[in-house]
Amino acid sequence: EIDEIIREKKKNNKSKCAFCSRLRRGHLYTFASENKFTKIALGHHREDANETLLMNMFFSGRLKGMAPLLHSDNGCNVVIRPLIYTAEADIACYAQYMKVPIIHESCIPEAESHRALVKKLICELEETHQDISNNMISAQKRITPSHLLDPAYFSD
Repeated sequence: EIDEIIREKKKNNKSKCAFCSRLRRGHLYTFASENKFTKIALGHHREDANETLLMNMFFSGRLKGMAPLLHSDNGCNVVIRPLIYTAEADIACYAQYMKVPIIHESCIPEAESHRALVKKLICELEETHQDISNNMISAQKRITPSHLLDPAYFSD
């Protein structure tokens, strides 16, 4: 049903992936609320965090990523990402060892997504600079707001 909902409700100028993500998150929050759950654990990994950071910078004009612990806007839920510092390849290797099936599904062809574009960019950079992914995670933990362009952090 998700494709049908997306066709009906998505605004033309919004990303299909971002809209689908909000739909899924809404369903998770609703399920959690109906069952009186207050914590939602998501399986985002290191590469998800790095790709999201670049996607927000390149396509939304925001310096924003994924927090390992996030309170929902309404204050009713806490989202945790216990695998956020773990490499995707390590998770895949462990899943294979444990014989857990990995399901690769995408609403749009993978080659056309913004995530695929930034994933490819990071992979290309890692061919010559193998610490790129770890450095990106480290950078997200050591922010110097006064050295950015947000006027809230500097005065004339």
